[in-house]
This record gives sequence, structure tokens and C-alpha cells, in this order.
Amino acid sequence: MDNQLTNDGRELLIQMRRVRIAYAAFLNRVLDGLGLNIPQYTALAILEENGVMTMGALADALGITMGAVTNIVDRVIDKGWASRERGEDDRRVVRVQVTPAGREVLDKAVTGGTDFMASWLKDFPEIERKAFIDMYRRIADDIDRRRSEAAS
Repeated sequence: MDNQLTNDGRELLIQMRRVRIAYAAFLNRVLDGLGLNIPQYTALAILEENGVMTMGALADALGITMGAVTNIVDRVIDKGWASRERGEDDRRVVRVQVTPAGREVLDKAVTGGTDFMASWLKDFPEIERKAFIDMYRRIADDIDRRRSEAAS
């Protein structure tokens, strides 16, 4: 790999880390006010995006163990934000999904996150905002593609 690409990769990593840390701190404040933490929010967001999922699929999507996902799911179920049901054909299969109350709390969290991003983006011209969003989407799409290929 050439030196400039390596340097650019390092610089991007540093800048993304700075943004992630700032966003995580903000998100923690928003979520704390809703009674959520980041792992719970992430699990609910993945469930909202994917619909009904098995516990194993949710654990894979989160990149965590079955024990860890069970703990997260137990907590969001206790709060009424998700529901769990066992498979009719195979009782070992457990499916989970977001409830209407879970969608409500997600909407509030997303509103907080949107407000944070909008307050940051407002200082940039529209063309730069669109270019940044497009580049970030392309990176995310490539990551998804590579994960999908690796899973195949």
C-alpha cells in the first residue's frame, strides 16, 4: 500500500474516532434520559431495521455473544420495548422484535441524534454535506458488502 494511502487511512481513523467519541458522549446523555444505554439502543435499532430476528441473528448483527445479547434483550423486554417468542416448530429458536413502545423510545433517541447531527452539519454548505453523506454511505455499504461476503 502506498504511503499516502496509509497516511490518509490513519488520519481518517483518528478523525472518525474523534467524531465517534463526541457522538457517543452526546448519545449517552440522550439515551440516559430515556432509560436506555448504547447496547440496548443499538439492539432496538437493528431489530427495528430488520423486523423479527432470532437471538442468534441479533447477536451476530451486534457482534456479541449469545449471553450478552440475552442480557440486553432481557432488559429491553423488562421495559416493554421488545417482545420475545419461542418458535412453534423448534422451541430452542427464540425470536425477538420491537414493540410499539420500543419504536416510540427509538424515535425519541433518533430525534436527539438527528438534532445533534443537524447542529454540526449546519456550518457546512449543502454540497459538502451531500458529499460527506454520500462518502459515508459508500463506506457503510462497502463494509456491509464485505461482511456479507465473509459470512458466505
